[in-house]
Amino acid sequence: MPRPTCPQDLCLLVVSCDKYADCWEPFSLCLQKFWPDCPYPVYLATETKDAPAHTVYQKALHSKNPSWTGRLREICQQIAEPYIFIVLEDHWLAAPLATETVRAPLQLFSRTPDLGVIYFDYPVRNKLRYPLDSSYYVIPPGAPYRFSAGPSIWRKDFLLLACAEDADAWNFERVKSFSPATFSYTVLTCADSRYPRIHPAGAIQRGKWQTFVAKFAKENGFSIDFSARKTMSPLDNFKISAKSFVYNLNPALIVKVQNGLYHLRHKEN
Repeated sequence: MPRPTCPQDLCLLVVSCDKYADCWEPFSLCLQKFWPDCPYPVYLATETKDAPAHTVYQKALHSKNPSWTGRLREICQQIAEPYIFIVLEDHWLAAPLATETVRAPLQLFSRTPDLGVIYFDYPVRNKLRYPLDSSYYVIPPGAPYRFSAGPSIWRKDFLLLACAEDADAWNFERVKSFSPATFSYTVLTCADSRYPRIHPAGAIQRGKWQTFVAKFAKENGFSIDFSARKTMSPLDNFKISAKSFVYNLNPALIVKVQNGLYHLRHKEN
């Protein structure tokens, strides 16, 4: 994969942490296979470790900030590119990704100063078409999970604003989505998925390998280190399915209750 030597408008930032280092090489192999002509620099965000030299990462950007948003905020400050393509370390590509698919949204950013982020693979319930381009849906202010850690291009200034307060990844998506300071920005998602990843939840769920990972790795010619973490059991999968079923009964109410409890705990602290 070619390594860019000149300044770019966009970089690919693989957001991770040291304890997920077993994902870095599979991510690299999938990127090489399914997006071999990626013209953008690829950075790895983590606390202290460096990726193996033979992988796609041009450099590792380090931060020891204990919060997910704090670490991401400090890493963004090390990035010169004005737009950042965020991907988590276990959201491996599973089918070809064309460079033009990534390049096209940048044109929309350049002519829309209030556009904050475009999600590439994010289903929405209320499908409000974006008036300037009907190939996108709008996620309006006040919508649950307006923020997502899924594959997406962010205006760096907006990402810094979204990460202004310290929170873990789950509360970034659930609680910080309701931050009034971000409401003046437009948030979009592609009407059709443009990032063919291994699974919507990634290769790892609740700290364990998903059951299909071994088969996927074998089909794509690489091996997985199963010594570092367990594989999900049928009981694990059942618990996740049950939780998803309950959430889908009334997502808005459940998020409201969860956020109320979050604010109550933080007020007490």
